[in-house]
Amino acid sequence: KLLDWAGPGGRVRAADVRENVSDESSEDVYELFDAIGRRDSGDALSRLDRIFSGRPVRSGEREEEPDADFWPFKFLGMLTDEVRRMLYIRARMEEMGAGPDASMSYKTFQARVIPGLGEPVAPFGRSPFQGRHPFALYKVAGRAARFSTQELTRALGRAANVDVAMKTSVPPLDALSIYVAELIAGA
Repeated sequence: KLLDWAGPGGRVRAADVRENVSDESSEDVYELFDAIGRRDSGDALSRLDRIFSGRPVRSGEREEEPDADFWPFKFLGMLTDEVRRMLYIRARMEEMGAGPDASMSYKTFQARVIPGLGEPVAPFGRSPFQGRHPFALYKVAGRAARFSTQELTRALGRAANVDVAMKTSVPPLDALSIYVAELIAGA
């Protein structure tokens, strides 16, 4: 279409593409989680903004069509689940003496950490990571290694306040942006 638009011998510049082609690609939630794990606030906040642009959002192999009313709360649940996983894996690795290490190889993680994460947790009688793919847990552990247990605990505790703020007084994207920025800053 752009070549037809340019005509014979015409040129198509990057600006022409931006003007005439809509961006319908989806944003990936896990890329946002990786940016949070790197503590890269610029990348994380720009990804968060794109997640709320109205485009489809990928979460693994699932693609979601964000509903304007419910989506912020569903996303907060996804983000809170990630913080909870990071906290649990970090705490469990500390208990096992493995210590969170962002440079640990996947092979080492499989040998040293996965067996401990698979142990049942009282009083539930099963691991909260039962059925999770080891590589997904490895990625979470790498993100968790860049945070302290106290930072993750505070972030998990603040999630309830974010939920209340989104329901009562603060636009959802603003509340989530503040939450992500504070998480990255360790506040």
